Amino acid sequence: MRNRGLIRGSRGQAVIELAMIMPLLLFLAVFIFDFSRAIYAHNAVVNMSREGANFASRTENSPQIIMNSLANTASPLSMSSYGMIYITELNGRADGQVEVVSQHKFVRSGAPPDSKVSSQVSCAPWASGDCAPASGNRPLANLTALHLNPGDIAPGQEAYAVEVFYNYQVIFSNIISYRPLLYSISTFKT
Repeated sequence: MRNRGLIRGSRGQAVIELAMIMPLLLFLAVFIFDFSRAIYAHNAVVNMSREGANFASRTENSPQIIMNSLANTASPLSMSSYGMIYITELNGRADGQVEVVSQHKFVRSGAPPDSKVSSQVSCAPWASGDCAPASGNRPLANLTALHLNPGDIAPGQEAYAVEVFYNYQVIFSNIISYRPLLYSISTFKT
């Protein structure tokens, strides 16, 4: 008879231990799930910048069409709500530097361009989502931001850089105020 009492007591003890450890296991499961989503979002941002630069260097489509295509294929990322894309046309110079020929912002469904995140490759002056400085006033591109060295783009050679920004939304964003900004830049020469 004593053995039956011990077995019943150990069953109750296992249930109590499970009840105590379950919140920790659920927290870890949600954390792993959210971390997996963040890795997926980062990979999507990297692929979008790479494909955008490749597409811009090989097509005659307007930058806005390219950015719309990238945003539409970014599912489940909501680029129209949390993302920004820049396409920059570059030109090599004889001194080894690279100048910005034009730059274009992602215009979301006819809405004015968002200025919360700015390009690492600067351009001015801006007018309705586009920057096209005059030939004599073209700014030099930040080679460090482009991951280029002087002379990587030959004099007169064109290149395209695509920058993608995405404000990742954490699952518990109302509890955790941390919202990482994912970023990728890719440069393709023509």
